[in-house]
Amino acid sequence: MVEIAITGTGIVSALGTDSTDFHRRLLAGETSIKASPWAAEVEGRDAWQAVIEGFDPADWMDRRIEEGTDLFAQFTLAAAEQAVRQADLGELDPLRTAVVNGTSIGGVRAVMKAQHALDKDGPGAVPRKTQIQIWPNMAAAQVAMRYGLHGPSLTVTTACASSLDAIGTAARIIERGDADVAIAGGTEGGISLAGGGRDGDFVPVLFHTANVYGMEAPATDPNRAMLPFDVKRSGIVVGEG
Repeated sequence: MVEIAITGTGIVSALGTDSTDFHRRLLAGETSIKASPWAAEVEGRDAWQAVIEGFDPADWMDRRIEEGTDLFAQFTLAAAEQAVRQADLGELDPLRTAVVNGTSIGGVRAVMKAQHALDKDGPGAVPRKTQIQIWPNMAAAQVAMRYGLHGPSLTVTTACASSLDAIGTAARIIERGDADVAIAGGTEGGISLAGGGRDGDFVPVLFHTANVYGMEAPATDPNRAMLPFDVKRSGIVVGEG
């Protein structure tokens, strides 16, 4: 049986934008869940979100890549870079390195931006790169292009289990001998308040979908907003990273 090890980790999250900071804050019991300032005004009740603050794509990619990617793919590139650096495996074999990424909604932020531009200024205003920003597979594709990889490249979409399933899929790829190394993980970037709230039209959409998830009576304390194994849980908190 093939022994598989995690040799490097990377993270971009509301609780930290590198694995060391994330781990420290996690052990300290900190929370990055905050009240959505618009929710009470819109619906007369609280709602919660976990958004990333201070993320600058320019720290991780050149302008051409930034312009051609949605936020979810940008998060992936940053986290993958961290993981590859930490693993310190030397030059990756392009034919023996896999990329497996999980995402449930992909480039939905790009869809909303394009729709806003279309409604406001007509078809000519729709960004030319919208299509390649939307595709869920583009996060994995961008990682493969970054490192010149030609091994298995897969995208897993299984709702909240997407990231976990992606890591499991990557392990099975190595186990059956189709790759020696895999860059695996997951990403979401649809909250839109990240990056200065440039796409505020998406905020009400997320609020109403949160109601569908069962948040008709969300907690008034952010520390009680997300209780996945508690009998008093009342839905989920939408986050990004």
